[in-house]
Amino acid sequence: MKIDRAAAYDAVEKRWADPAFTTTATILARELFIIADRKLEGAPDRLTVRLNNNEIKKDLLIDFHEHIDIGNLDAAYYLPSFVWRMHCKDIMFWVADEISKGSWLVSE
Repeated sequence: MKIDRAAAYDAVEKRWADPAFTTTATILARELFIIADRKLEGAPDRLTVRLNNNEIKKDLLIDFHEHIDIGNLDAAYYLPSFVWRMHCKDIMFWVADEISKGSWLVSE
């Protein structure tokens, strides 16, 4: 299974249409999709068994939080704002939720 990036990016840009956040939300989403693709690539059998959505979502969120540092000043997705930190967590949760539902998943 892989993520249909075109559909996923369209969804991210529609959900975060605010010009102040669209570019950084898309950059962050790209990083999240890379992490999720690695996770999905390593465990295609788990998705065919269909763990419940909450287990998949929890696994993805753990991986996202391990690999994404929202306070990293050098990251391309960094914005110096507490509002951005809230958006960042919202993006992480939303991406994990959509992937766990299978919204953007396609067969390889």
